[in-house]
Amino acid sequence: MNFNIQPIGVNEMAQFVRQHHYSAVMPRITKCAYGGFKDGDLKAAVSFGFGSRPLHTIKAIFPALGTQDYLEVGKLCLDDSELKNSESWFLSRVFSRLRKSNPSLKLVFSWSDGLWGKPGYVYQATNFLYGGFIWTDAYQMADGKRLHPLQIQSFLRTQGIRTIERTKRPTLETLDRIGWKHLKGKQFRYAYFLQDFDRQSPFTWGRNYPKTPDCEWLIRTANGWIPTNKPEFTGTWMWWIVFRCTAVIE
Repeated sequence: MNFNIQPIGVNEMAQFVRQHHYSAVMPRITKCAYGGFKDGDLKAAVSFGFGSRPLHTIKAIFPALGTQDYLEVGKLCLDDSELKNSESWFLSRVFSRLRKSNPSLKLVFSWSDGLWGKPGYVYQATNFLYGGFIWTDAYQMADGKRLHPLQIQSFLRTQGIRTIERTKRPTLETLDRIGWKHLKGKQFRYAYFLQDFDRQSPFTWGRNYPKTPDCEWLIRTANGWIPTNKPEFTGTWMWWIVFRCTAVIE
């Protein structure tokens, strides 16, 4: 451990993610990133920003707050040579930097993606509170890559297929013909509180943490959604990556 923690640029963060994260796609809105260095080499990195609907996200979990009050964990990854428990050590020290550099920030929010079999052990070790789960869906392409439903239109354009129906989804017949699977899994909700505030929320926040057996998967079939085994994704489908980067919070 004993990382030298410093702000890093989004491009440096993205390169590290491509090398060390199971899902190489950077979030679209990245506000800042921090790196953990040893002897000048980047060994750990985390980015913060927003998902696709920032205001909707914070209002859903803490209705009294706004986008100025929180950040989401974008990507968190570690060099393979480092001990796994180094992630929680690294995160806790990054949060100390966030507190000092942005005193008005109230919390850090994150999802842990059960579709990948991740119940959120790093967040649990870093004293995040758990706020329940939702079911989310994704496609597994014939080559094993994961495709988010919102990427369907981008994928179709790469195939020379254009449609104005943004929410158009493949039928079961189409999925069978092209060798895809439509899957569902849990996303686990976590929050790390940087300061005290009125925490009125529709969700109960506590330490009744999920574990690996709580990860479940469903597959879409002609008989509806039925339980299935953990999908073995080979990666994440990417066509382009868009960044919207503002000044580093320092």
